[in-house]
Amino acid sequence: MRLEDIRQRYALFCKTRNWETHTTPRSCTLSMMVSIGAIAGALQQQDDKVEALSGISYVERKLIERSIADVIIQVVAAASACHVDLSEAVLQKVRATAKKYPQGAPQTQPLPAALPVRRTLSVTLLNKDRDDPEKVSEFHSP
Repeated sequence: MRLEDIRQRYALFCKTRNWETHTTPRSCTLSMMVSIGAIAGALQQQDDKVEALSGISYVERKLIERSIADVIIQVVAAASACHVDLSEAVLQKVRATAKKYPQGAPQTQPLPAALPVRRTLSVTLLNKDRDDPEKVSEFHSP
């Protein structure tokens, strides 16, 4: 299925349900974040070997499939809402990355290691007054 097909089908889906307000760049981005969180949650106990995914349950695999589909749909919808030609943007990004990291060139820095699993998560929460240090709070989860 082409990206344009996805965009058209999702636009029709939203239109027939009067959901156009759910296709703003903000709404699409927030939906992507929820879906990416679901993927991360399902994969957090897996190691980085592709074959390790063979050990996940049917339910987890279906959750990952649905969440990845949600991310793709929301990326396409966000691109449409932002008037971005996603196909062209992806091609430009691949070309720029290929130029920055030419084939056969030595790796200049190691890839980042995966974050430890089940450690304390610290997230800075910001209010609308982002420049006011007194309005910034820390959230810690076990």
